[in-house]
Amino acid sequence: MTVKSSTWSLKLSDLSFNDFGNYSCQANNVLGTARGYSGVTGKPSRLVFTSPSLNHNLAHYNLTWRTESFSPILAYKLRFKLAKVENNTNSPSSSDWSEVAVPVPYMETFSSTWFYTFPFLESGTVYDIIGLAKNKYGSGPASSTFTFFNKGIDYSTQQIKYKDPGKPEIEEPPVQDHSFEEKPLLQDRSSASLLGFSNAPFLVLFTVKLLRTLCC
Repeated sequence: MTVKSSTWSLKLSDLSFNDFGNYSCQANNVLGTARGYSGVTGKPSRLVFTSPSLNHNLAHYNLTWRTESFSPILAYKLRFKLAKVENNTNSPSSSDWSEVAVPVPYMETFSSTWFYTFPFLESGTVYDIIGLAKNKYGSGPASSTFTFFNKGIDYSTQQIKYKDPGKPEIEEPPVQDHSFEEKPLLQDRSSASLLGFSNAPFLVLFTVKLLRTLCC
């Protein structure tokens, strides 16, 4: 045993099946006696779920978790139920649990992560999940209840154009730019006014000559 400050510790090296069991520690002073217990087991630890608790994909939900185990994990077991349906006051019965065994490849690691995919979920539903891991020494303790909400596809950020099937679509006429059409009109008016002033002397001369002929 080793001591650091007021903390005592016992280090177990090269663990084997014979080292598993319950360990106790007793301390005495002038005020009395205290005893503590600690168990050492080769079974896996509790599952810790790491996936998000909100899902927008109706096709599936990918549940992920991590655990620690003295020996390789052989299998996972998940229990789940439909806990609530959105906008439905009649919640499903709390005893309607389903169970699934999740196989896992052989991995010699102390810390393990794995997943399971739930397919074909309904929109607006809440699910409760409990899981545990198993190795050659037995099954570990059940996890705390994990809850996720399957909201479904979120249309709040998408623009939806409503089309009435009984009403034909009317295309708006394109906006025409008349800036190029006004300039020729101005040019025509200016040229016409110039022609009117240039022809005026000829008309006056022609009238004078006609008067002189009549008088003579």
